[in-house]
Amino acid sequence: MSELAFLSERELLMCEKLIEVISSRLASRAQGVWTYSNLAKWTGSKVGDPVFMNCVNLLAMHPDFRVLEMHLLFFDPEDPESDGIPLDDEQTAHALAADGFLVNPRTGDRVQNYKSTIVPYFKPSKRLEDGAHG
Repeated sequence: MSELAFLSERELLMCEKLIEVISSRLASRAQGVWTYSNLAKWTGSKVGDPVFMNCVNLLAMHPDFRVLEMHLLFFDPEDPESDGIPLDDEQTAHALAADGFLVNPRTGDRVQNYKSTIVPYFKPSKRLEDGAHG
């Protein structure tokens, strides 16, 4: 795997563990919500571990190894029982722009301090899903 020569041995092992977890959840259809916290729990890691974070980010962002797509969930502070509302790509891009803001999808109101109300989550990439079902 010379294309992964930039990874340490710990990172290679973590990437393998993440891919095993992702593959087994995809195969079993027991996917759940793939947040950093859940991925860490499923791999026996901690969210703050830089090796874990580097590997998740690699699998979500590197064009050659991308098996995850990152999206955002909005948790409405006025609806603490909510499971979160998935934001579409347009809402996400607008919110993450330098002068962006977030509109509450439920109420249409502008959300103050919106960064504390969003959580990244992951889905299998189309390429991974096609490979698993094709």
